[in-house]
Amino acid sequence: MAATIVLSVVSQVADNLPQLEWLHPWLFSHYWLGFADLLRQPISWTSFGDNALLQAAYVVAAGALAYGKFTSKDVLS
Repeated sequence: MAATIVLSVVSQVADNLPQLEWLHPWLFSHYWLGFADLLRQPISWTSFGDNALLQAAYVVAAGALAYGKFTSKDVLS
């Protein structure tokens, strides 16, 4: 739980540093407020789509790492 909070804080701080502007689109906290566009009338799908695509990429990458780890270990014994 602490690692998640630290990762979140580090991502938000890095998102506010202009020296790391090249990294901003890849940070998971950069598009966090994109989900608020679902509550607007009319709905703005561009920001939500960017956020959903980025989060899906993180899920695929983390899932691939977890799958690779679990297939190489005997987790049943």
